[in-house]
Amino acid sequence: MVSIVSTVFRSCILFPVATCISQFGWIWMMKPGGRSLQDLPSYNSAGGGPVGSLNLLWRLRFWHYASIGAAITLIAFASGPFIQQSVTYELRSVIDHAFSPSANAVAAYSWGEGTLGWSYPQYAFQQLPYNMTAAILAGLFAPDQSSPPQPLSNCPTGNCTWESFGTLGVNSKCVDISSRVEKRMDNNTEYYLEAPGDPLLQKTFDRAGSDMYRIFYLTSNIPADVNMSYVEPFLNLTAAMILVDWVKVWPSDPSVDTSTTYQLLGQNSRIEARRCAVYFSAKEVLPRVENGVYSEEVLQEITQPNNLQFLNEGGKIGARKYFVYIHDFPDTLVFQLPGLPPNRRNNFTVPVTAFIPIYSQMMHDLQGQVSFGTRDISNTTTPLLLYKANSVRQSIQNMADSITNEMRRNESSINPEHTVQGHVWIQQQFVVVRWAWLALPATMLVLTSLFLAATIVETRRKDVGVWLSSLLALFFNARLDSSGKDVLFNASSKSLNTADGMVQVAAGLKASIVKGSRMIHVVAKEPVKTKDEDFEMRSLRRLSLGPIETSMFEDRAGFADDLGRTPGATVMHRKA
Repeated sequence: MVSIVSTVFRSCILFPVATCISQFGWIWMMKPGGRSLQDLPSYNSAGGGPVGSLNLLWRLRFWHYASIGAAITLIAFASGPFIQQSVTYELRSVIDHAFSPSANAVAAYSWGEGTLGWSYPQYAFQQLPYNMTAAILAGLFAPDQSSPPQPLSNCPTGNCTWESFGTLGVNSKCVDISSRVEKRMDNNTEYYLEAPGDPLLQKTFDRAGSDMYRIFYLTSNIPADVNMSYVEPFLNLTAAMILVDWVKVWPSDPSVDTSTTYQLLGQNSRIEARRCAVYFSAKEVLPRVENGVYSEEVLQEITQPNNLQFLNEGGKIGARKYFVYIHDFPDTLVFQLPGLPPNRRNNFTVPVTAFIPIYSQMMHDLQGQVSFGTRDISNTTTPLLLYKANSVRQSIQNMADSITNEMRRNESSINPEHTVQGHVWIQQQFVVVRWAWLALPATMLVLTSLFLAATIVETRRKDVGVWLSSLLALFFNARLDSSGKDVLFNASSKSLNTADGMVQVAAGLKASIVKGSRMIHVVAKEPVKTKDEDFEMRSLRRLSLGPIETSMFEDRAGFADDLGRTPGATVMHRKA
């Protein structure tokens, strides 16, 4: 289609340009004293292609209106690629409001109201529903750590967007405490670990009995129960459930795969230690599905509930002024997100029946150590699997994400009240116009318009006939004087049988047009030298030309009289 448009455009440009160039050929002849008749074919051929246009530009030295037309002709033959490059086809994503089924995402506004009670908080995990227990373990033991758990969503086309909305969730925050761990040697024989600047971490080593055979330590604490110095990075995480400390001994050889191989603690072993808080929060998220991959951008997160007054009740001291304490828990924690759209629910609640069972389950699972001697491993399942993981930090975050997703899933079914409608995007083809590529065709169009206007103005100003590219103008309006006729009569019949030959003969003639006369006067450029011939023979030769070899420039009236006087005259051949 673009090629067709390009061809039509060039045709619509070249036709009027060629006609105007030919008209300027007649205007060119209006110079007093005339112009070479050879110029007329140059004007006519200029509109036929680039060769003729180049020839005319060379003859005119770019100093005439007709040069504009010749330049336009040259540009027109180079404009095709520009027009084709101006249009491209792109696939773009657009929202299809009529697409069915629609895109759905889910939010959690609360969870755990129906959970059964318990006798002691440390045993509350026994009342945690199966799906939440499974979610905690699934997050910790996810086979692919690089692919975090994703919330439920429905996107029929694989490309969907939603407006931002709020949801209740669980998150984690970790700080690096590796610098607090030191390697020590016992009696110059065995290495062990100490944390002299962190008594909470040192308690972990003392409890386990640190030695060269222990390569992973995992322990959990209640944030409100520890010294303030240990929880300073987490003071704004009011709803923190547990504080997890872990220390991993990496082999001295970086190429060793810790998922299958173990090495004793040695001088060159690398120590990695983290302290992580796992907490409840409310988040504003902006989800999207692109090419079938779900992702969420967190726009804001509120980690402190609105009803913080309970922290100031009962003379609390230390960390209990900043964190929820399981033995003094309010009925419900209430979070609110500022700036949400009016049609979005803005209050998120965490009842005690959700907080304590989840805390209890994590405290139960995130404890233990990994040790080995003579390649015999002694440990519980969770520490061993976390030691084998490429990133313990990512495993803890995956656990938090998995808990969040399960709360949003609402126990194996999407609650209609929690459903957030989104937009389905489909692929549609668009025609894209690159306007910069149309600069050349637009310039051609402007020049053509100006050239046409100049042709009209000059034709009226010079008062020349509107003959355009018609050769009949010569047939009806040309007048040859005797010198011009001599040039024709001295030309051989062979030279007048070809276009190039006639151009050569025309080089010896010049034509002029008098303003307003509509007559084309053709004369010889120089007097024609003839050989001595008998006058009668010349007259007879002139009469014997016949209708075939008689030039159209012959005076029509005299020519008719000659034919009347000499019917059947024979052709005489000139002698050398």
